[in-house]
Amino acid sequence: TRLSSANRRAGYMLDFRLSPKEAALSKALLLGDRSYLPAILNRDFSRIGISHILALSGMHLALIIGLYTFIAKRLIPCRLLVRLSVLPLTVFILLFTGLSASLLRASLMLIISYIGFIIKKKPDSMTVLFFVAFIILAFDPRAVFDVGLILSLSSVFGILLLMPYFNGLRISFLRRTDSGFVLGRVMPFVFNSFALSFSACAFTLPAMFFFFDYA
Repeated sequence: TRLSSANRRAGYMLDFRLSPKEAALSKALLLGDRSYLPAILNRDFSRIGISHILALSGMHLALIIGLYTFIAKRLIPCRLLVRLSVLPLTVFILLFTGLSASLLRASLMLIISYIGFIIKKKPDSMTVLFFVAFIILAFDPRAVFDVGLILSLSSVFGILLLMPYFNGLRISFLRRTDSGFVLGRVMPFVFNSFALSFSACAFTLPAMFFFFDYA
């Protein structure tokens, strides 16, 4: 297909511009192609427990869509048009990078959430997560063994389950203290970053211990 050809051409450009190791890593992170990653690089990522980063997932999609919406909101005055334009862009990214299970999970959740925003009916995130997992497994039951999908579902489940509790702690703490610049701006950012990481890791660590030699 044309998207597959474009993916290959992008890979050739990376090969031409970068060193072999840098090109292989860039292909994994940008194009979803991990076939060129050296075995030693895969081993090093597994040893420090971040091999899942090499699989395209919601983190990568969020960065791309976030950058796009940041720019689009300044160029397109209609917010509805910006949100509508996110939908075909998400589908394009998904098809261009090869329909990996973890990215499919993120894309479907994003599309359902944006449709909810457009029709002004915010969907329940936990319900959307289970619905998306059901859809993926219904079309491809073998995806239940996909490590990237398992880590992706586990991290999002942990975030959705634990973040409301952490947000309650943060709000309760701020109400009992004077909210200067440090406590009112810096501390919430630091606390949210820690809480988000902890929530994701709490549910992905068991899977990482199971699938990898090191976590």
